[in-house]
Amino acid sequence: MKVLKVKLNDRSLKCGICHSRIANSSKIYNSELLFIPFCYNCEKKFDKEEKKVILTLLESYGGYFGIFSREDYSLEKDLNFIIKKNPKINSKEDLDGINSKLLHNALLHGITIHEYISKLELLI
Repeated sequence: MKVLKVKLNDRSLKCGICHSRIANSSKIYNSELLFIPFCYNCEKKFDKEEKKVILTLLESYGGYFGIFSREDYSLEKDLNFIIKKNPKINSKEDLDGINSKLLHNALLHGITIHEYISKLELLI
């Protein structure tokens, strides 16, 4: 994990995970894989592997952590919608793609990876 030294002037950076404004340049962290800054709170909330997964999904599909209300989230509804859209799941790649889409939507609703896994285990 690298702490970036950035002179912000009147422009501030936004966290690549939660999009909160990073006003203090001493609190800017950078992913080791992607040049995407993130804030102190996300640095503490997510471990290295979680940040890697989150940043990759948000970079691939867009949005940011917590853009939508947690109350509007339902893993069961998402799963039913995706299964109706993809009635044939023929391979591990199909299953991985579905899992990525479900996890991405959970992240958009402010659901952490641990919470997502817990909700998924309840459905199984």
